[in-house]
Parts: sequence; structure tokens; C-alpha cells
Amino acid sequence: MLPELVLNPVPVVACDQVPVVPGQPSLAQLMIQHPNSSGLARDQMTQLYIPAYYVQRIQVSYAGRQILEAQVDFSISENPNFRFYFIPRERGELKAVVIDTKDRTIEGTVHVELGQN
Repeated sequence: MLPELVLNPVPVVACDQVPVVPGQPSLAQLMIQHPNSSGLARDQMTQLYIPAYYVQRIQVSYAGRQILEAQVDFSISENPNFRFYFIPRERGELKAVVIDTKDRTIEGTVHVELGQN
């Protein structure tokens, strides 16, 4: 299964991004489709341990500036989901870069429009 990344600002209305208010905290959600195997579980058929394979690094930027970074040395959960706030001061792209333990890089971006104060 090849990991995918879905990056949605919250709230989302009918798949359209809702304009956010400049200078005000805006909630964003990062959803990553990834198996995130811890290396501690056994395969039920072979009784061998399933090798560790998980999201290792997450970087999120907005308008070219880093707003979140996480370096993980253990499996978080299958299909991890993160919610966080950021303060948009100008319109731009919210971009996430995720690297797993097999050095596979997956990226997702979403364009953020600003509404009125």
C-alpha cells in the first residue's frame, strides 16, 4: 500500500476551502494514509514479526514558513491524523511533507484564501 496524504483546512464545506480570517487562529487537519507498523506485531499466518514501517518526519509550512515539525521514532497509529492551529497573515499554500522509515516522501498542499476581518 503506497501512502497518501490528505491535507484539509477545517472547516471544509462541500470540498471547497472556506476563506480564513487574517490574523486569527485557523484550525487545520493533516490526515496521512499510512500503515504505520510498529515492528512489535506478529503476522497471524507466519507468526513472524511484521517489520517496523511508520511515519518518521512531518513538516508543515504556510506561505513558505515552517509552522510545525515532528520527528518520531515510534509508530504513532495507523493512518495518523493531526489537528493544529496556524495564524494566516496573507494568502498562501499550506504544505505538508511526510517522510517514512523507508525514506518515501509524500507531499500535500492546499491553497488558503483569506476572508474579511
